[in-house]
Amino acid sequence: MSALSHKPNIRKSVLGGAFDDFSHAILGDMTIEQIKKYQASKAFIGIGAISESGITTDLETDANLKLAMAKQSKQVVCVVDSTKFNTQLMYQSCAWADIDIVVTNQRPPENIVKQIELHGVELIEVFSK
Repeated sequence: MSALSHKPNIRKSVLGGAFDDFSHAILGDMTIEQIKKYQASKAFIGIGAISESGITTDLETDANLKLAMAKQSKQVVCVVDSTKFNTQLMYQSCAWADIDIVVTNQRPPENIVKQIELHGVELIEVFSK
């Protein structure tokens, strides 16, 4: 928000809830209730872990936040680097059926590619130069 504060042409909104120092996200029941009032064309979701079961996180509140935003969006774009493939954390968030696009820096392992294909998820590989 600080980086955008001097840009008057960009509308800025902040959700209520508790700020998490690790994820830099605002989390909590209040946040989820506010998200339910939104309708988004696209949700960009950063991923801490992705496996055959979908997205998982280490915080229940973060898992609920990601899932709530996915449910309120027409298209869900998950952004994940290759170190997160075949990792799993404690709390289930989005399942493969909730995801439309995966953007990553490297082709996923075959078991993840199988889930991507099975659920009709678009895979976008972005390579740095």
